[in-house]
Amino acid sequence: MNRYERMNQERKIVDVRKRVAAYCRVSTDHEDQANSFESQQRYFRQYIERNPDWELYEIFADEGISGTNTKKRKEFNRMIACAKNGDFDLIITKEISRFARNTLDSIYYTRDLKKHGVGVIFMNDNINTLDGDAELRLAIMSSIAQEESRSISSNIRLGQKMRFPKGDVPNKIMYGYRYNGKMVTSESGYEYKDIEIVEEEARVVRRIFHEVVEGKAYTEIARGLNMDKIPAPVTDAVRVRKKKSKKGQLNSDLLDGWTGGNITRIVRAERYMGAVLIQKKFTSDYLTHEVRDNKGEVPQYFVRNHHPAIVDEDLFEKAQEVVKVNSDLYNRTRSGKKPRAFSQRLICGECGRFFHVTNGNGNYPIWRCPTSSRTTGKRICHAEKVYEEQVVRAFRKAVLERFRLTLKPIHDNVAVADIMSGRFKEQYDNFTPEADSFVSQMLARLESIQKLDFMERDRAFYKKQIAAAHTRVESTSKKIRLLKSQVDVMQTRLELLGDEMIDPASIEEKKKLIEKLECDIQKDTDTEQKLTEQLDYMEDYWEELEGDYERREKAIEWMKNLPAGRDGTVAFLNEVTEEHCKAFLLSITIHSPLKFTVHWFDDTKTEVEMDSNIEDYRNTASYYDGHTMRDGNQRKRYVR
Repeated sequence: MNRYERMNQERKIVDVRKRVAAYCRVSTDHEDQANSFESQQRYFRQYIERNPDWELYEIFADEGISGTNTKKRKEFNRMIACAKNGDFDLIITKEISRFARNTLDSIYYTRDLKKHGVGVIFMNDNINTLDGDAELRLAIMSSIAQEESRSISSNIRLGQKMRFPKGDVPNKIMYGYRYNGKMVTSESGYEYKDIEIVEEEARVVRRIFHEVVEGKAYTEIARGLNMDKIPAPVTDAVRVRKKKSKKGQLNSDLLDGWTGGNITRIVRAERYMGAVLIQKKFTSDYLTHEVRDNKGEVPQYFVRNHHPAIVDEDLFEKAQEVVKVNSDLYNRTRSGKKPRAFSQRLICGECGRFFHVTNGNGNYPIWRCPTSSRTTGKRICHAEKVYEEQVVRAFRKAVLERFRLTLKPIHDNVAVADIMSGRFKEQYDNFTPEADSFVSQMLARLESIQKLDFMERDRAFYKKQIAAAHTRVESTSKKIRLLKSQVDVMQTRLELLGDEMIDPASIEEKKKLIEKLECDIQKDTDTEQKLTEQLDYMEDYWEELEGDYERREKAIEWMKNLPAGRDGTVAFLNEVTEEHCKAFLLSITIHSPLKFTVHWFDDTKTEVEMDSNIEDYRNTASYYDGHTMRDGNQRKRYVR
């Protein structure tokens, strides 16, 4: 290589632009903070564009989240994952307190990023983590940021210690109350918003308290209110669910109406008797922001006559006695119960709620939809009960069909009773060749799904595609606006001024071009929407996968100890529903006791149709008292 070639090679290396990501964060979602949030993003975009050696990769931004803990900072964690994946070379942020107010987090993440060749520039602090003395300066500045956070927290607590004994606490908007636009000034000078009683809602609150004292069940009270067409309070939780419901939550059309939960929250609120109990909960650590129930760790203050009362103190105390009795009974019923294999996995095909188990400690666990026994005043869920044995049979049938492990069609008859119940013969003749390598294949799939790097790759791909479609829409929109302006000018000159230089054919040509561009915009808009919907779906799927990480780890270790070949397959099918099934499925949607949809960990689905209900199956000759099975002319003990 001669001197000129070497110079050209060096020039190429220099000309490679660094891919730069920016990170910004605001601590609250207030309007003034929102303006700051937007200005931060705009500042970083302009700052990176001004640097000729930099190329903007993406601006990661967390809104309304504290910096003392990184667990709930979704964009921050996504940024770290992208950096480790090699998607960009550098991160810039304004100051250490925006990156983290926790010294340990600052050091840990910057060290980890440095191992992957990614530096962090803290602009206001003049620190580049790729510099030799960066870590010392970072440790000092991070400690200062952490101490600042501790000082703010301490000042807030000090202010609360001074206010709370005096009863200085703001009002809350609850069902039965509303702000009246006035302010209240306490004797100590503390100002807070005044509230007034909404009499129409207050009558409902009094009715609830009286019916609780009379001994009515909460669901019965809710049912009565719904029958009387009384609108239920719309809580923040309901608003969130209506906006984007998650797996196991009510469908949005079932959220309108009273529930037992509404009644519980109202009857336990001391504010309805005009009083306030201060510090029911407290923040135990300013770094983790862990909120705990106050069991004597900090003093509580009970303030009477804080605001207008809806119920008197005597009625409230009577209701609390009933609440305590119900709570003790519930806790006694729940004590000793263990989480079951299908808990948080069985979904109602009609209303979307998770099924709950009854008779969980008995011989015949039964799963029911919690909304099937209640009316919300709008619609009743008609889901049928399902025995756990039916779910086990459906799951095992799904495994056999999904992975083609049996030659014989699966029917509910004596010949395949062992398969359906989980008791397999030592020499089962109907296994396919796939059964020989089934366990090893499943093990490989689980191990691959544990490597979550592909998630960030796919996430970045979707975002690039969405951004490209959005850019095309914006560009085409500009062209259309320009063409429409030209057409308007040409038509004006032709019709009003009689300009002979204007060709009518040219106007028509531009109009046709506008129509074509509008069609292109619609296609790109549809593409952007579909990609966005797909990304949202994948985000939910990835979240589920990450939530089951530990379960899959345990399942992997369990499968490593299974024998090879068909014996391993038999052992897998006999034992998988004990505790490991959650590692292999995301959910089972129950449409009826005879129809199920199994959603697997690899985002595939298997439709399962049963031939008979377990209730009918118990009455056949192949089943004895729920615990024994027929194998030819002999009886075997049914083992779960």
